Amino acid sequence: SRLLVPEVGQRLWLVVVQLVACAALLFALRWLERMDAARLAQSYVYDLRARVFARLWHSHARDTLRRGRGALLLRLMGDMGAIGRWVGQGLARIVVTAVMVVGVCAALLWLSPWLAAVALGLVAISGAAALMTRGPLDAAVRAARAARGRLATDATDRLQALAAIQASGAWRAEQAQLERRSRAVRDASITETGWSASLLAGSEMIGLLAPSLAIVAVVLLGGATASLQTVPAVVALFGLLVTPL
Repeated sequence: SRLLVPEVGQRLWLVVVQLVACAALLFALRWLERMDAARLAQSYVYDLRARVFARLWHSHARDTLRRGRGALLLRLMGDMGAIGRWVGQGLARIVVTAVMVVGVCAALLWLSPWLAAVALGLVAISGAAALMTRGPLDAAVRAARAARGRLATDATDRLQALAAIQASGAWRAEQAQLERRSRAVRDASITETGWSASLLAGSEMIGLLAPSLAIVAVVLLGGATASLQTVPAVVALFGLLVTPL
């Protein structure tokens, strides 16, 4: 709080140096976070792709063909990229977020136990919203992946048999089949995006309300003792919770 609202007689250059040092430390930590997350994600995908290839080499040819070449290509390329993003932007950020939430709550607890309780309440609301949407979102993701796999399989088979389809004149029926697959992918993707958007919109709403709740909490709980330094300090601490939420 002394950094945000310097005390009378405090040297301004010292405050500037401290703020620059904090900014530089934050930059270094964010850079290390992204680099470590990228290394973790790429290493995980590399090992997973190698295991998938090994499984394919030792599997029966009929089982492989039954799955469809397009679906297998989708698993090896598109789904691997999604898994890499999940590891790099999901698991790695959860670790960083947990440390950040604990630090912010500890700082708020030092200021006031009630402020820490408000912060933990916001985190609990976000966690509850995530748990409520987990089942429908997981089902929507699985349905969208299955639809994309069927479309990729059909498209790959049609491209390989393009000459035969043109010679037989059955391109209208094949086109209708691909259009049905495309509509299924479209509908499943829209449903998946709807559940994801509801979760993201809820977290952003809580993040926007956090600074306002911080000011209200300081005014109601602090009363006349709420100093000029307390309000910006609490708002800054609650602002740090926006990204984790």
